[in-house]
Amino acid sequence: MIGAGSLGSYIARELVKTGVRSLTVYDKELLEEENLLRHTIGDLWVDCSKVFGLKCELERIHPEIHINAVEKNIDKNLLVAEMKKADLILFAVGSSTVQWEMNKILKEQKCNVKVIYTWLEAGGENSHILSIDYNKQGCFQCLFTDEQGCLINNKANNVSEIDVEAYKIRNGCGGTRVAYGNAVLLRTTAVLLDVIRKNFERAESTNNLINITPTDVIDVKDTFVERKCRCCGDEDI
Repeated sequence: MIGAGSLGSYIARELVKTGVRSLTVYDKELLEEENLLRHTIGDLWVDCSKVFGLKCELERIHPEIHINAVEKNIDKNLLVAEMKKADLILFAVGSSTVQWEMNKILKEQKCNVKVIYTWLEAGGENSHILSIDYNKQGCFQCLFTDEQGCLINNKANNVSEIDVEAYKIRNGCGGTRVAYGNAVLLRTTAVLLDVIRKNFERAESTNNLINITPTDVIDVKDTFVERKCRCCGDEDI
């Protein structure tokens, strides 16, 4: 799992409860006070490594599991090493740039492990789960490609740039954060657990995108694939 932020902490906690015995988590950030209301590890770990705090809390819940806490951001070498031994790679990071870069590496390296990307929209209400088998057409970059193969803003997002600005809270020193509660974290985690279960129970015929709103879970299947993405699309593009 790449990312031990708010969403990652919810996911990791529930994965352990479902029977996952070994989990490697990458994140180099420290837990800050403003993270507390939407993170699972509590105020004991403020100013400490998120992954180390998560490791301790998860192993306290279930002492027979093994959590490998890596206080680093994922890079190409680490990702390639992980894809050779992992059963599943899960991205729970908010940065589309990180997911974009790692998506390209996984495609180039012919990753044979199922990969799941999950993230919250900038407004904090909607979220998405993208399940990818790199032997099939469709990848994270497809979300940024139109029918002509041109790069566009993330077409899975529902909020406009104006709405994104409206959701931001500024601290007066140039920093920003988005106000959202745990409802979206709980909804996303619940749907994700079901996606993971299905991935291990049966092979999916297509790569799937699921959009999660406050009222609906919408499986759009492979309609996000325009067949023009320069990462996984037609060779002549």
